[in-house]
Amino acid sequence: MIEMQETQLDAVLKPDKAISRERTRQIDWSNWLIWISAFALAAVVSRNGWEAFQQHQRSRSVRCDLPVFDFGEAFVGDIIDHSFHVINVSRTSLEIGKIQVSCGCTTVANELEGTVIGPGEAFDIPVKLTLAGVDDGEFQRPVDVRFAGEPTLHLKLRLKGRVSNRWSWSKETVIFDGIRTDEVASRVVELTRHSRVPGGQIPEKFAVSKDFLRLDVENSGSIEVGATRRLKIMTVPPLSPGRHEAIIYASGSVTSEPIPPVRIILIVAE
Repeated sequence: MIEMQETQLDAVLKPDKAISRERTRQIDWSNWLIWISAFALAAVVSRNGWEAFQQHQRSRSVRCDLPVFDFGEAFVGDIIDHSFHVINVSRTSLEIGKIQVSCGCTTVANELEGTVIGPGEAFDIPVKLTLAGVDDGEFQRPVDVRFAGEPTLHLKLRLKGRVSNRWSWSKETVIFDGIRTDEVASRVVELTRHSRVPGGQIPEKFAVSKDFLRLDVENSGSIEVGATRRLKIMTVPPLSPGRHEAIIYASGSVTSEPIPPVRIILIVAE
């Protein structure tokens, strides 16, 4: 009798369990449908938003066919003038808000700020690069052109190249090592001119900072491009024992661009 009652009870409960499992599956599918719909809606909104952003950007856009100007090889002291040719490719007028440069060696005409450029119009941004007082080697300077209004529109330009000294010494440091206090020792150093110097040929002037040294310029007068000036450095006894340092200065009478100095180290034995 008990077994019959349990069987009857199972018969009653089984349909309820089946119904519960079916409802659970329906809820799971409903959740999946909700998530899928949410993702699809987000994708549509995101795509529409991105397209709207791109369309907005296209409505305010400029183009420079050569945003990076490579001036190639230049020398310390050179002045480089270049104009970036820019076109307003948008459907609205653009106003130049501010032009920023990274250092005083780069200058742009201030009167460009506030200039309004109509749709389809082209304009030039003249830049002057003064290479006085810069280090030799690879060189680059940015120019950032900002336009007024929203969204913020930037045009990034750049000048680059390689800068070399007009002059170079065969040795940047000359060493007299272990000489006697009464010894007249000598060393030779050569100065080479690598480029034309503004103002024409230059009669160089040489001087040494200490009186225990003297200079003998073996080929005086102006030197042409690619030519070398030979200097003989000699000690002047009596010399004090120990370590001494001096500088050879070279300058031109026409150009304001300095010639690099030469360092001299003198080590006199006890």
